[in-house]
Amino acid sequence: SGPTDAAKQRNQRAAVTVTMFTGLFLVCNLPYFVVKTLETITVHVYTYPGPLFSSNFMRWYSWPIAKILFSVLNSALNPALYYCRIAGMKDWVTNSMSRDNNSSRGEE
Repeated sequence: SGPTDAAKQRNQRAAVTVTMFTGLFLVCNLPYFVVKTLETITVHVYTYPGPLFSSNFMRWYSWPIAKILFSVLNSALNPALYYCRIAGMKDWVTNSMSRDNNSSRGEE
């Protein structure tokens, strides 16, 4: 006999969650991969900075935006995605918040 309907639903939900985290990772890191690829091509084909990195914006801001900003965005969105997709995470956050509120009021 095969897996039950509940097991199939759990596996499907887990697959969707993994796909969402993978998609978020790819979307947030794609700008970095594109910039590094373009930079590598520019270094090997042209004399740096070449036509693409001759603008001040591309030379000075492409790396910080592509790597730092989008990495921070990925790190900020991961907990939100955990909260939305994992039921145990919602319960843990709710219980932690209610315990913190009770302890700050002197209740326990």
